[in-house]
Amino acid sequence: MAADYRKIQDESVRLLDADDYEHAEPLARQALTLAQKLFGKTHAEVADCTHNLAVLHRARGENAKALAMFERALALEEALGEPRREDLARTLGDIANLIVRSQKFERARPIAERAAIAMKACGVCDHDLAFALNDAALCAYQAGDMEAARTASEEAIAVFERNGAHTDATEATELLVKVNARTGCDAFDRGDIATASKVFGEALVLAETLGESIELVNALVNVSAAAAAEEDVERAASTAQRAVDLGRKLGVDDVLANALYRRACAHALAGEDAQAIPLAERAIEMYRRHKETARLIFAMRLLGDSQNEIEATRDACRTFVEMRKIVRRHFGDDSLDLTVVEEQLAHCYSDLEDDRAGALYRRVLAARERLAPASEDLAFALNNLALWLSDIEGSEDEATALAKRAIDVATEALGPQGDTTAECWDTFARTRVATEDFAGADDAFMRAFEIREESGDARETVEEAVDALGDNLHRCPRVEAYVRRHEVGSTS
Repeated sequence: MAADYRKIQDESVRLLDADDYEHAEPLARQALTLAQKLFGKTHAEVADCTHNLAVLHRARGENAKALAMFERALALEEALGEPRREDLARTLGDIANLIVRSQKFERARPIAERAAIAMKACGVCDHDLAFALNDAALCAYQAGDMEAARTASEEAIAVFERNGAHTDATEATELLVKVNARTGCDAFDRGDIATASKVFGEALVLAETLGESIELVNALVNVSAAAAAEEDVERAASTAQRAVDLGRKLGVDDVLANALYRRACAHALAGEDAQAIPLAERAIEMYRRHKETARLIFAMRLLGDSQNEIEATRDACRTFVEMRKIVRRHFGDDSLDLTVVEEQLAHCYSDLEDDRAGALYRRVLAARERLAPASEDLAFALNNLALWLSDIEGSEDEATALAKRAIDVATEALGPQGDTTAECWDTFARTRVATEDFAGADDAFMRAFEIREESGDARETVEEAVDALGDNLHRCPRVEAYVRRHEVGSTS
């Protein structure tokens, strides 16, 4: 019987290695039955036969059956102890990999990590270790543990390369690119642009090794975003254009949409809003088709802002009206996102001297009071409504009160200096002009001058003063003298 067992076992292994699963399975089952009869149910031969059946089920895509058999093999190997340490380590890797395939990453992670530790302890340094490390990296990535994911991923790549498994190393590199991308995005979202730029750059270097790939497009898009945040116009444009060119070549819509959006952003950053508009419109079309609502909203905001910049205000209104409907549908009436859109739409209506601006500015102010009290955003909301009312006859007192409060909120939130505080003083000065309190206007504009001089550029207040005062510039003598010194033309 022992000779029969050995012959059957060897033949089942030969057929399994030849991928002849149909003929291998009955022999593998027969070998397991014989092994249990010959050696008892906890013998090493039984563990081997059980493991072979698990491999066979896995090869046929029968993952549930394979997992059950691998777990039986593991129990046997654990009972057998020291002589089966290496087999146990490899079986742990097999189990982790199957659980990863079912996307149960939380369950798989400790098993994959245990497998990698056990293999290293046994001196294993082949593809089984690399796969265990890569599975551990993927689980850590899914759990948001980017540091652990990076460490395991880098080690997996090194083991794959050392064993000549270059295809598997490429797949592991794709994961490492994603790890770096998410790390960079996390830094970007918390405002740490320097770290984001560094990590995105590292991801780009890795992605370049993958050739013309989706990962490379995404890496270029991220580098462009960081460059734009750093106001590096040239790098933002060049990396975005590379992303667009490669995205078009690959023909993957959602990837191309992101590239088009970033290229549009780079045009807008460079003051090339006319060139930004068609790219933003194309990105919007793609985002709409793929139902990517968050990205659709970003692209629509860029489109509306660019339309405003080229003074296509009615087009901008239509964009923001549509955007408002989408935001309201997806985020509700009490969301900060809706407030941001309504503020943009109010600015458009204001530019068109449309009375709907006032109602929207009031809605925005009410929302800011509720959602962002004592903040710069509240100061802006107060200032915007005050500025709108300052040109409406009979609303001067309300405008004055709002402008004063805007100054108080800005000062409390940001301190007495800063551009926002200066802007609030500009608006307060306008309310003084509206009531012909030119002494008050003189004082307020001079306060704004002082604040902006701290940053080395008072031109904005100079222009505000000239526009607000017009023929009455001479009635604010200190402002007039300041304007003359800065050689700004005016009517006196």
